[in-house]
This record gives sequence, structure tokens and C-alpha cells, in this order.
Amino acid sequence: MANPLRVLLLTNATSQHSLPVLEAVAHDARIELVGVLLHDSVTAARSQLLTTIRRHGWGHVYAKMKSVLGSKLAARRTRNTPAVQSAYAFAVTNGLDYHLTTRLSDAAAQAWMRDRLPDLLLSCSFSQILPSPLIHATQYGAINIHPSLLPRYRGPEPAFWMLFHGETHAGVTFHLIDTRIDHGPLIAQFPLEIAQTWTPEILTAEAFRLAARHTVQVLQEWAAGDRMPIAQDHASSSYYGFPTWRQRREFRRRWRRRQLEAQ
Repeated sequence: MANPLRVLLLTNATSQHSLPVLEAVAHDARIELVGVLLHDSVTAARSQLLTTIRRHGWGHVYAKMKSVLGSKLAARRTRNTPAVQSAYAFAVTNGLDYHLTTRLSDAAAQAWMRDRLPDLLLSCSFSQILPSPLIHATQYGAINIHPSLLPRYRGPEPAFWMLFHGETHAGVTFHLIDTRIDHGPLIAQFPLEIAQTWTPEILTAEAFRLAARHTVQVLQEWAAGDRMPIAQDHASSSYYGFPTWRQRREFRRRWRRRQLEAQ
């Protein structure tokens, strides 16, 4: 393509996992990152605090809040640090055009996105479902990066469930977004072997690092018509929601047992 591909990236403001992908598209001359839409997950979680604690457990929520507050303070103190901790901090320290929103149905958020005139929307570690008008508003549509080999392990925390079930191989998927979760046609997939010592956090981070190494090439090939979408085999799909605190406790027990057995 003669001109840089105009990409608008959507991610959670608190996300650390999207950083490798964000860095890849921000620092490659083949991509013009026209904006970063950030889901204000702190405000959203605050309004649903009791539900969040019941779903994930207080320990998980506390650790997340501590990480978020730390990254916000870091972003305010300096605009030149190379060690940022979240997508929000990266956008601030690198002077990117960004917009914070709690919901995509917000008129201001949609107007901001339209005004950026993107060729393509790229979703990465983003917890909102895109409405149909946004999906079809750009020349090359909307692509999501999902940290599993779809159609297996659809849902918000695939790394947890892969390790919970003792999987030894994982991967990352680039797929077109439709109105259902992790459901759209496949564009590219890259496999990843799971190390015995990996936690869900490490596996997720490794999956997105793998994605980052291929992101620009995949987007370029898609826009050039060199990649054809392949429908998912929905009959073999699996979906897992957020684990309960009991399931997280059971996972820790299983994980510790595996580490002892490996010694």
C-alpha cells in the first residue's frame, strides 16, 4: 500500500497486555495510528464494585486497582519514561490522540472515532462489544486480537481456562469482529507452546507479545487483499466466562501441584 494504513486501536485503559501491540502500531511507518479509544474500566468497575468482587474475589480486584492507580500516577509524573504500565499511561507519555469512555454507545465516543477517519479498527484487550454500525463504518472493517486459537476458548479469560484444563499449547488469533463474542471469521493464527511454569498472566502476556510481532504484517496483508477470511468451525467452539473465586482458588491448588510434580 502506498499510504500508511490508518488504524484506530481500541483497548482497556488499564490494560498492560495490549502494550506490545500498541507499541507495534505506534512505531511502524506502515501504520498511522490515528487514535486510541480507551475503555475507562476504572469508572465502569467502580459503578459495579460489589458485582466485580463477587465475580473475581477481593484479592484479584485489589491487585488490579493497585496496578491501575500506580500506572495513572506514573503517567502524571512523567511524559518521558519508557517503562509505562498501562495503555492509558502509554497514550499519555507518547502524546497519542486518545479518548476515554465507559461505553461505546456514547455519542461523544462515536463522534470522536468518526472524526479520526480510520481505515480499520483494531481491538486488543478490549472489554466492550462493538455495535454493528461501528463494525461496518471503515473500509477494512474491525479486527480483534484474541489470545487463544479460536474457535476454542472464546471469552474474556482464555489463558486461565487453558491452564485450568491442563492445555500444553495455546496461540493467538486475528479475526473479524461481528456482533457475537469472538465469533467472526479468522484472518490469521499463530501457535504458542505453554511452559509448565506459566501463570494465566504470563500466558496472556506471551500471547499478545506473539501477536505484536505479526500485527503490522497481518493488517497490511488484510488491507491489500492477500488474506481471505475463513469461517470459524462453530460446532467445535468452546466459551468460558469469568472464573469464580472458587475456580481461581482451585486453579491455584492445581498449579501448585503441577509445580511440585515437575520438580
